[in-house]
Amino acid sequence: MGNFKPEELAAKGFDQVKKCPFCGGTGKLTKKSKTYIKRELTQITYCYCADCNSRGRRVVLNEDGRDRYDSWKLAITHWNRRA
Repeated sequence: MGNFKPEELAAKGFDQVKKCPFCGGTGKLTKKSKTYIKRELTQITYCYCADCNSRGRRVVLNEDGRDRYDSWKLAITHWNRRA
């Protein structure tokens, strides 16, 4: 898995990942290495809490040419909506 640093996200114009709505811990955006789901190469992105390990909704990106930044923004949006 790969975690994104807050300054990387800010440089790309993304919203800040808010604190965990359950424990107030640090929220982080991460991506899982590329995986095959139903014979399609995909990448899974989600936000999680570094303290209590709660996880937001997973966003699955198929390798069909869609912009990967869209999945990152969507994962942050889902997490921040919960907070």
